[in-house]
Amino acid sequence: MIPMTIAVIKWCLALAVVFGVAFAVFALVKIYRPAASQGEKKVFEVSSGAASSKVAADLARDELISRPLFFKIYVYASGNSGRLQAGRYELSRAMSIAQIAEAISSGAVTSDAVKFTVIEGWTVADIGAALEKKGLIKKIDFEKKNSKDEGYLFPDTYFIDPGESAEAIGKKMKQNFEKKAGPVGRDDVILASIVEREVGRNVRRGERL
Repeated sequence: MIPMTIAVIKWCLALAVVFGVAFAVFALVKIYRPAASQGEKKVFEVSSGAASSKVAADLARDELISRPLFFKIYVYASGNSGRLQAGRYELSRAMSIAQIAEAISSGAVTSDAVKFTVIEGWTVADIGAALEKKGLIKKIDFEKKNSKDEGYLFPDTYFIDPGESAEAIGKKMKQNFEKKAGPVGRDDVILASIVEREVGRNVRRGERL
């Protein structure tokens, strides 16, 4: 009985080694071989503080990689898990997972994008004023195109291309809201905006909340 048990254990170990080697080879192929032989370049944005799992999921969503697991494996194995840098990157399916990970960890961002942060409680007018101060767009143009979306422009860090239209900037912020906040009714958004503005005013006046 014991010899048979030992034989089974050896067989299981051998099988595990075979599967392990096969998985390692498969992973290396997926990591170092591009998803496609050619591909159109896309601008991919990494948010500040984004974890490698979030970046991997977003890359897969944008169809830049097909296997998020192997991106996470490569980033961890290469010691880059805590070094992914926020910014906008020009990436394509013709790049391997390794190349994409190295680009993001080295901070090889597109050169002319301007970093812009929307602060919680800002109105459309506040955002427009800040954009104008950055020299990106006129406040009045931003308000005209986006006043209907008051409360739907998500507070976050964005990378704006010089010459990007008021409509395109507003659309980017609204899409970010939909992605991160999910479906929210207009009444809820209006109420939240009122609360945020009042909190902001009280904090500026130094009042106790």
